[in-house]
Amino acid sequence: MTNVFVNRTINLRKISHLGFDMDHTLVLYDVERFERLVHTLVKRQLVEQRGYPVEVYDLPFERERFIRGLVIDKNAGDILKINRFGRIRKSYHGTREIDFRTQSKRHWSTYVDLNDANYLAMDTAFSVTVVSLAALLVDLHDARPSAGLPPYGTLVDDVVASVDQVHRDGTLKTAVREDLPSFIRRDPAVAVGLERYRHHGKKLFLVTNSHYDYTALLLDYTLNPSLSDYRDWRELFDLVVTGAGKPRFFSDDVPFLRVDPADGKMTHDPGGPLTGCYHGGSASQLQRRLGIQGEEILYVGDHIYGDILRLKKDCGWRTGLVIEELSEDLASTRRLLPTNERITALMLQKAPLEEALLELRTSAKDHRKTFERGTADKLSRSIAALDEEIGTLIVTYQQGFNRYWDELMRAGNEESFFAAQVERYACLYMPGVTDLLALSPRAYLRAPRRLLPHEM
Repeated sequence: MTNVFVNRTINLRKISHLGFDMDHTLVLYDVERFERLVHTLVKRQLVEQRGYPVEVYDLPFERERFIRGLVIDKNAGDILKINRFGRIRKSYHGTREIDFRTQSKRHWSTYVDLNDANYLAMDTAFSVTVVSLAALLVDLHDARPSAGLPPYGTLVDDVVASVDQVHRDGTLKTAVREDLPSFIRRDPAVAVGLERYRHHGKKLFLVTNSHYDYTALLLDYTLNPSLSDYRDWRELFDLVVTGAGKPRFFSDDVPFLRVDPADGKMTHDPGGPLTGCYHGGSASQLQRRLGIQGEEILYVGDHIYGDILRLKKDCGWRTGLVIEELSEDLASTRRLLPTNERITALMLQKAPLEEALLELRTSAKDHRKTFERGTADKLSRSIAALDEEIGTLIVTYQQGFNRYWDELMRAGNEESFFAAQVERYACLYMPGVTDLLALSPRAYLRAPRRLLPHEM
């Protein structure tokens, strides 16, 4: 069974060029160790560069507390999970869950608009670190007013800025460089799959925000040992673009600079055929110089905004989204299938009872006749018994996923906002790029027919 899920039909025979992001797509990280590293470096940045109290060093790393796709209400210090319509379905203040009654009072009429600067969507590789530290700082702010921490919104902004800083100033990459085996996972299937697609005539290209030296280091380590028909990853890819500056790469018209693979030095690009290694550039120039249309390109990345949303809006390329966390949810979904089937069966059993009770009450009013209390009480007791069993099963089902936030792609019984974004902008989505590379390069990936409510 394939783990490539299709939102919009793609015939891979008609895809001439496959493009890839590098980090968290072709190059796999040990997520636990990598996020712990980011957590540590950001705490140091907050204390040493932004004057936060030394208690920040003691904030624990608890990766399981948060998931991708959450939203931070900066002014309130709340962490939200919203459905596809922007309604809040679960919330925490810092790390303390907000009970349903309080949440209803506080957010009953709230529809989260992510265009509002107060709301921050957590949908990147660094999301867990940002939301985790933001929540812990909210806790510290509430517990220690004397610590002199800034308002909630400033706390969040400082965490985001610190994550950006350790990424931008090389601190994070230096730590990874010094211990590749601890942070980078080798998967021979990536190189094998890429070679297979080349043998079927596909053109391969890489577009990454990482600079050439870091790109070369990681691909030398991950791809080269598993290549059989190519001596080096530079031969495997027809085009390599580093320092791309996504998402700007997909909308602006920035010139390419030529990169010398021998020493990484950049020189003016005179134009002409686009092959080899480059820095910067833009999607529009890439298409123009390769002489291809957007529909001929499938680009795969892990960033819903930086790789997928802007690309789909501005370029019309076909898109594939890697969601590493999806593998855990898929395993839980399959393990809990009997529980889900039992819930469905009980809901079907309950429906005619509810309909009968409704008809009983409505008919009594409509026809001004005596309400059949005995029959109604019997129906109510049956419904209550079913509700109790269903409720217990739902709790069991939800706790089979993340015990704080439940399923990644659902908010209660509805699609989560993250799932709606995936559906809207990603033609395909998958737990890992090897899921795509394991398919035939000639596969016809057909989207399922979606039933509308009136068709069910």
